[in-house]
Amino acid sequence: MGLVYKLNFSKPFKTTDNITAVFEILPKGLAGGAANNFAPNYLDGAMLANDHEWYLYGGLLRATEGFSPPAGDSVLEYQESQYGVDKPGFLPGFSIRDLPKGMTRYLAYGGAANVPSENKAFYFSGMSSKSKGEIFQIGGIDTANVTSNTLIELDMETQLQETWKNITLPSRIKGRANPELVWVPVGDQGILVSLGGVVFPDFSSIIAQSDDSTESVSVHFVAIHCKLLTSV
Repeated sequence: MGLVYKLNFSKPFKTTDNITAVFEILPKGLAGGAANNFAPNYLDGAMLANDHEWYLYGGLLRATEGFSPPAGDSVLEYQESQYGVDKPGFLPGFSIRDLPKGMTRYLAYGGAANVPSENKAFYFSGMSSKSKGEIFQIGGIDTANVTSNTLIELDMETQLQETWKNITLPSRIKGRANPELVWVPVGDQGILVSLGGVVFPDFSSIIAQSDDSTESVSVHFVAIHCKLLTSV
């Protein structure tokens, strides 16, 4: 239905409460409607956020003729509140934001980490298509079947002037599907730690067999410094 469910931790609630009484419903479609080509439902995408805004990045669409997908160089943003310098006339809500040249939303199955204290968010590796173009799911088969060697960084320090970086992973750090990514507050900028994930997932193959199951088992832990990427 294209809905976002919002939980306000400043309001007391009980775990026995009805879910409709606990969560606020935030439609992400145009004019409060259901999902559409402005705000479709993605499979295995990520929410990159600080304390005031978030972006929907990556994920697959189910192949459909119901509507045309959004452009590959755009993402959906939601701003809840303003921060930094005052912005007269600020209104919360959704908007489409363009990605910088050379960057695409055509990734899925990556690991995301949000760091509100630093106004940053990260998306590690994941899967893309061989053509680096549109990815979707049709008949239970994904077209996202090539491991990505990228680390996406979103800097939200200045609202309305957010910046994106597309960092190529060094050869010693293997990309993988479905990793977990965690930011650890050590050092000047912290460390990103990736746990788990599969270098050669079996779901990327039509015959459901990993191209290298031994490598997938052996490569399972990576520590990434925000400036220098190192494998552990």
